[in-house]
Amino acid sequence: MNLKKEKITKRLVLRKNRNESYKHIIIKLLAFLHNLNQDLMIEPNYRFKGYKPDLLRLDPPLNPKQIEPEIGLWIECKTVKLQKLDDLVRYSTAKIIWYHDLQYFKRLNFKQLKKYKRLTEIHMIGINADYSFIANSLRGGNPTWEFLELADNHYELYADGIMLSKIDFVELQLDDS
Repeated sequence: MNLKKEKITKRLVLRKNRNESYKHIIIKLLAFLHNLNQDLMIEPNYRFKGYKPDLLRLDPPLNPKQIEPEIGLWIECKTVKLQKLDDLVRYSTAKIIWYHDLQYFKRLNFKQLKKYKRLTEIHMIGINADYSFIANSLRGGNPTWEFLELADNHYELYADGIMLSKIDFVELQLDDS
């Protein structure tokens, strides 16, 4: 039996702001690719309680009398203030995911995180990847990306047919300290 994965093609344009690091862009790219079937918007012109997401999916309202869409998925990439995550959990029913470099999460002071009781509801996903090699490919223009799933949460990232990095996504829990 020959099982062939469906190839999904999307056009994606990423722009680097002056004060934005390549690593932030790469984490956004990888988070977007990891959630490719979620119909995400990248840095939408959307605010919730004064906060803006890196990636967002809006869902139709649950209540037919409600005009505004519901926040279905809110994704933060790289460093984020813990108070922001705490407020998002407090005032929103959305699934909230925080992506960052796996090494960053390993260095985090989990005791400090536990002060924010609601943060146990945040999905923290550490990314293990070769960021410098991926960043070098971004500097050269706008490559065609391929993101191949090898196994659950294990991928390879290609730009213009050249493999840039193996990518691993690792979900962490606050009690992993």
